[in-house]
Amino acid sequence: MASLQQQEASSSYEPALTVNVKPTSKSRAGREKAVGEAGMHLKLLKLVLSMLLGLVVLACLSLSQLSAISLVRYLRPPKDNVEKCEPVSYSAGKPDRDRDVTALMVVYMLMLPYGVSLLRSLWNRAFQVSVPWPHPKAFLVGAFLSICEVTGLCVLTLRVMPSVTPALSVVLSNEAMKFAGLTDVCSSWVWIRAELYARFTIQHPATVSFVVNVTASFVGYILAWTACSVRMGFFGFALPAFLSTVVTGAIFTNQICTTTRFIHEDTCLMFLKEDFVWDVGIGLGLLLIQFFTTTWFVMRSPTIVMEHEAQLFWLPGYNSVFPAQWLLLSRKNRNTKGRDFTTRRKTKQNTHVYICTTMYHESEREMEQLLTSLRALAESQVGERTFESHIFFDGGCRQGQPSQWALQLFSVMGRTLQDENDTIIGAPPSTTRAPKLSRPTLPFPPTPPHHPL
Repeated sequence: MASLQQQEASSSYEPALTVNVKPTSKSRAGREKAVGEAGMHLKLLKLVLSMLLGLVVLACLSLSQLSAISLVRYLRPPKDNVEKCEPVSYSAGKPDRDRDVTALMVVYMLMLPYGVSLLRSLWNRAFQVSVPWPHPKAFLVGAFLSICEVTGLCVLTLRVMPSVTPALSVVLSNEAMKFAGLTDVCSSWVWIRAELYARFTIQHPATVSFVVNVTASFVGYILAWTACSVRMGFFGFALPAFLSTVVTGAIFTNQICTTTRFIHEDTCLMFLKEDFVWDVGIGLGLLLIQFFTTTWFVMRSPTIVMEHEAQLFWLPGYNSVFPAQWLLLSRKNRNTKGRDFTTRRKTKQNTHVYICTTMYHESEREMEQLLTSLRALAESQVGERTFESHIFFDGGCRQGQPSQWALQLFSVMGRTLQDENDTIIGAPPSTTRAPKLSRPTLPFPPTPPHHPL
């Protein structure tokens, strides 16, 4: 009987585990020195990295457009005028056979981006039960728009760009639409002629332009996607995509154009014509229109860290002829889908974040890492979200007394959760009786918006 009373007395004994806490009002300067606040050196490092990434993206987008213009120049006949497309004889001379190989390269240049997108979609989504198949109407509309898109690219690359000046090709890249006679498009089915593959070698004059285009367009797309995912969209995506047209036109000057090996020599001479001034004026006007219709909204549209491609772009994949224009038009922004940004802002303001963690026999270093991370999370959410964190310590009390592991946690809190006033940030711990053990709970107090811990 006495032992039973003693057991009841020991079980009802709950010591008051307290931590010195007093309300604190941290100033703005104090919050900037918090654990969760990025230092000035980290901000400068991110700025430098974003600018370096932007330079690489700018180089890739410019090289892709330059190589595409140079590649289609090899389709131009030896004479200035461009004749109607006629069936090509298999006994044609060497210039005609070189043009047929170039046409094969152009076909592959147009097919590779769509092939990459098709393989990705089949690998990631086609055979997953959780991803529904499109509605028949949506499938028909998508197929029709795809045919229109591919037809427009074929007309532009096989018929229009070989017959105009390179400056006008740059101008056409910023034009919304270009009509051309569909009857003028060659339909020679060059990819089924086996004898052309024997001439598809590195010695062909257009091979370097083809390799540069395929490599630069793919690398530029991957890096542009990466820049948007890591929130470097301004310097790493929007600004390089806008400046790529200017850089492309600047390279086509006679002094720079003649020093590059992958550009057709005819492209440098055609900039000496009288129409060059008109091409530059029209190109600058269309570039200004492009800035206020697409680039400006992309620059002002924030993103969340590590967003998927479906949240960043309307369409998957990229374009190897006009990569910058394709990515700018495909990028989601406030103008094209403002509902997502409005919903995202409301969700961010009305969010209450709960984090619950458990401890048992962790080392002192592991406890310090957890508390440092929780404090960094709490202080980074000040003014944005309501944050609350709880630590449940399994086996923290033995017969009503705190264990050595719980005491170790209290000692770590003393040096981990102190602010600039040497005050511990946190709430008093409480003990919750479990069926077989006691669990002292150490909560961080709720952090309401616009109020620090």
